[in-house]
Amino acid sequence: MTVAVAGNNASFGNVASARPAASAGYIPGLDGIRAICITLVMVAHYGFGNIVPGGLGVTAFFFLSGFLITGLLLKERDKRGTVSLKNFYARRFVRLSPELLFLIVFSLLLGWWYFPVRVSDVVVASTYTTNYYTMYAEAFTDARVRWPHLWSLAVEEHFYITFPLLIALIGGRTRLLIGTLVAICVGCLLWRLHIVHYGAPFGFHQSGSTLHPYTYCASDARMDSIAYGCLTAVLFHRFAYRLQGTLACWSAIVVAGLLVVISLALRDADFRETYRYSVQGVAMVVLFYGLFGDGSGLAIRFLEVPVMRKMGVLSYGAYLWHLEPVNAYYWWSGVKMMSADTMTKLIMIVVGFAFTYAMAQLSFTMTTPLRNLRSRFHS
Repeated sequence: MTVAVAGNNASFGNVASARPAASAGYIPGLDGIRAICITLVMVAHYGFGNIVPGGLGVTAFFFLSGFLITGLLLKERDKRGTVSLKNFYARRFVRLSPELLFLIVFSLLLGWWYFPVRVSDVVVASTYTTNYYTMYAEAFTDARVRWPHLWSLAVEEHFYITFPLLIALIGGRTRLLIGTLVAICVGCLLWRLHIVHYGAPFGFHQSGSTLHPYTYCASDARMDSIAYGCLTAVLFHRFAYRLQGTLACWSAIVVAGLLVVISLALRDADFRETYRYSVQGVAMVVLFYGLFGDGSGLAIRFLEVPVMRKMGVLSYGAYLWHLEPVNAYYWWSGVKMMSADTMTKLIMIVVGFAFTYAMAQLSFTMTTPLRNLRSRFHS
């Protein structure tokens, strides 16, 4: 979800001609995209998952993470000639862990009131293994995982275990890096096709009717969603080309939108668990070329509306906290959110958004001193 990213740290110049570059600064529009993503996720989880594509929000979060972190790594490589793995992992730890720890401690303290936290929940959350543990629990036990949405953080962390090393080893051989990322995108698609036709490994479930199909949340099946963002960052970094003019930029944005609509409209189960993520990845690449060309000022200004920027800044904390109202409702009523009546779902949206962003703001404020330690690990 990561939805979690290392920060909005590349430079664009002015909004009207926003264009990614490998230097420190703020990227106009990206917090607005985060705001849209987290809204999709929350509304889907608050009972409208049958009409709101929450999974698209997570896929877009993956893309953003790959795009931003790759830009930072390329900047560091250009400056120092290599990438410091120690500093990278330290920055990741300082960025993600404080707010995650705040969620865990808060939940432990309220465990006597509702939805007690087990040792296994804390272990898998803190070790970023929630995705595989959730699939294990669904396949072989009756246990209800405390924070199943943390599966997306696990996918990101598994990808970033090796990706910085890849950039360090490849160095300035950009074509090799591009080829490797393309291979990851194609390889993940082929792996998903294999799983759909021959079954998931380790006895895990693979079916559109299960809560977490293997091709949806297994790291080895979803890393391409991050890789598409990495690939876009490399292309922006290496090639000076950008779309010129309003017509070209908005045509790219429309094409990206159509690709997304196609990925959502095709309801075939095999397509949804295989090609859907690839189509959405390509759509994000096209979208970014449209957004950050020389004629997309109106789109960027929309994404820069203050409330969207604020939601984007708090999106990581919001993702961590947004299921707590759903958990509380289920614990006390015994009714799953998807089975609730429409009025209850609408009330949940109002209450859920208010609670989530209040907790996200509190979490953000309390952990700011720890997050600021990241500056010590920049080259």
